[in-house]
Amino acid sequence: MARIRQDHFNLQKYPATYKIYLKKEKDFILKLLRPTDRILDVGCGIGRLIPEIAPRVRYYTGIDNEKLYIRKAKILAAQYRNAKVLLLDAHKLSKKFKSGEFDTVISTWNTVGCVSDDRTVLEEMTKIARRNIIFSVVAKGSLQRRIEYYNKLRIKYRADKKTEAIYSKEWG
Repeated sequence: MARIRQDHFNLQKYPATYKIYLKKEKDFILKLLRPTDRILDVGCGIGRLIPEIAPRVRYYTGIDNEKLYIRKAKILAAQYRNAKVLLLDAHKLSKKFKSGEFDTVISTWNTVGCVSDDRTVLEEMTKIARRNIIFSVVAKGSLQRRIEYYNKLRIKYRADKKTEAIYSKEWG
């Protein structure tokens, strides 16, 4: 594993554009949650969403495949009786969890864009989600690069070249 700088764990040191993105992402997710929800956070990282989500839902489970992240996330999860984090490969979700075990599966801050087989991870999410799958992809770069990503996943879309937005019914 590459050495991770301590700044990586301090969200206050992130660039302003990242902070804005992370806030919008969090606010969007929180609007969709219900107090009775069972949430799985795929690629929970250091657990930055645990304090936001755990108090609002029935239970929160976070998974990540990075031991250092899980150690940090467990410290946060320990503060909530309904939260836990596990070391787990996102490619194997249905081996650990039952079909429909979670009301909502979330995957934020480009986790889906960082796994070795994103299509498999998305398929695994669908197997265990009962109601919603929410994920974000931080696609840095040109519109063409993002279009290539949609094509890679064989997802139908419409691209607006003027605004550089991509719309997809399949992904909401």
